Amino acid sequence: MWSGNIKKFGVAQECNPLSGISLGDIIDANGVAALNQDGEILPTAKSFWTTINMDGGDVEKGGVGEVLWNRTSTRNIYTYLGANAELIHASNIFNTTNITPTMLGLASGDNTGRDKLIQFVYGYDAYDDNSNADTTEKRDWILGSFLHSRPLLIHYATRSVIFAGANDGMLHAFDDSDGSELWAFIPPNLLNKLQALHGDVVESFVDGSPKAFISYDSSGQINKAILMFGQRRGGNHYYALDITDPLIPKYLWKISPDIPEYAELGQTWAS
Repeated sequence: MWSGNIKKFGVAQECNPLSGISLGDIIDANGVAALNQDGEILPTAKSFWTTINMDGGDVEKGGVGEVLWNRTSTRNIYTYLGANAELIHASNIFNTTNITPTMLGLASGDNTGRDKLIQFVYGYDAYDDNSNADTTEKRDWILGSFLHSRPLLIHYATRSVIFAGANDGMLHAFDDSDGSELWAFIPPNLLNKLQALHGDVVESFVDGSPKAFISYDSSGQINKAILMFGQRRGGNHYYALDITDPLIPKYLWKISPDIPEYAELGQTWAS
C-alpha cells in the first residue's frame, strides 16, 4: 500500500512586501510562502496541524496522516451490513463482532486471519513487519494514498469537514480545524479486497472523487447533504451517504452490477 496524506495551507489575504507575499499566494502555518516558483511545496514549509517545525512536501510528515498516527483514541471505522442505515450503529462497526472471515475473502473459520487484518486496517503492525515481536504497535504510516480522489470540503454551521477516498480501502472524513479523522467508511464491496493492503501488489480502492448535493435553509445553513462517490479503478460501485449531520453519516443507496439495470456496469470513473 502506498502512503498518502492531505495537508492544509493558507491563502494570503493581503500583501506583505517584507516577506514577499502577494495577495492570493499560498502560505504556510507561519505565514510565509509555502511554494517555490514551480508550484512545488518548499521543504521549509510548515503545514497546518503538524507538530514539527517543517514538513514540506514529505508525504509521511504532517497533515492528516500525522494527526492520525498520533491519535490515542480508537478510530471510528464503519461499513454497511444492512441492519441499520446509520453507519455509527453498532451493527456497522468494522470489528471482529460484525465481520466474518468470509466477508474478508478468508477461509471460513479463519478468525486469526480476520483479527490480524482488522487490526492492520486500524493501523497496527498486526503482521509484525518490522520483526520486533510487537504486533500491538502502530504501523510506520497508517494512511493510504489519495491517488485520484480529490478531497471535498463542506462547511457546516459548527465545523468544516474534508471528505476524501483513499487506497487504504476507505472514504475518510476529517475535521478541517485540527485534521483529526471523524470517521471512515469501507464500502461493503471492498471488504474482500482488504487483504491486498498487506500484499506486494498495490491495489486501488476508493479512488474516485466524492461529490455532494447540498441544499440550504433560509438562514443559509445546510438542511440536506448527500455525498456520492465512485471507485475508479478500485471497483464498479457507486455509493451515496447522507452526511447532513457529518457526525452521524447514513447509508442511502448503491449502484452496482448486482442490480439488473446495471448488470454491465464497469469501473466507476465518472464523478
